[in-house]
Amino acid sequence: MSRYLPKRTFDKYDIERFIVMSRNRILTAVKPKGDTQKRKIFVIGHARTGTTSLHALFQDAGISSRHSAGNWHLANHDAFSDRGDYRPIQLYRRLYPNAMFVLNTRTMGPWVKSMLNHRRRIFSQREIVNLILRRNKYFADTINLFEGDSRLVVCDITKVDAFSFIAEALNLPTPEITPHKNVRLKRREGIWSENFDHIMSSPIGDFQDYNFIIPQLLDKTQLPYSGWQCCVRNNFGKNDFI
Repeated sequence: MSRYLPKRTFDKYDIERFIVMSRNRILTAVKPKGDTQKRKIFVIGHARTGTTSLHALFQDAGISSRHSAGNWHLANHDAFSDRGDYRPIQLYRRLYPNAMFVLNTRTMGPWVKSMLNHRRRIFSQREIVNLILRRNKYFADTINLFEGDSRLVVCDITKVDAFSFIAEALNLPTPEITPHKNVRLKRREGIWSENFDHIMSSPIGDFQDYNFIIPQLLDKTQLPYSGWQCCVRNNFGKNDFI
């Protein structure tokens, strides 16, 4: 085991995740599905990774888009975004064979800081570590879930050509939008900032510039399949930390 691999612990956000994912799975099962042969676009990355801008991209392309942390109303819209990591992706894959999936990401350190500020809660040092480990495992699990499935697109939304890349990958018109910035007032930043700085100065902080999977924070059973970078359409450069 790598010295960089902190021990994963259980915290209240695991309970939240279980409740929200269970709700989303039930709603998906019981709500109208619409035309399941129609192409849908599911943004399955985390919050604070350009979901509002992607929603605008779809709208500009004339696609009926739903941006919500709540029920996505699958029968009423054709593109969906926000808190995609809380969604029953396996069920979507089975229900909509012509769907496309966008796994949006950004550099780990700035993303964590954005999440802490956005949620306006006090995260302990252990909860920050769990947030990083949870996100990292989700990335690897998603890559493995789509092994042999060409419907997945992975995009670092901070890159200059990110939205043009997504538009091309989804066969949409060339976008003319600029990234939207969601801003929330900072609340009690001093407390979480100290915890954030402590974690970023620890060994796990060595990976704060990674924008996708951090292999050193996974054990062998969790790693993505070999050669996935060549099998999954993505906008990573050869010098990226992925």
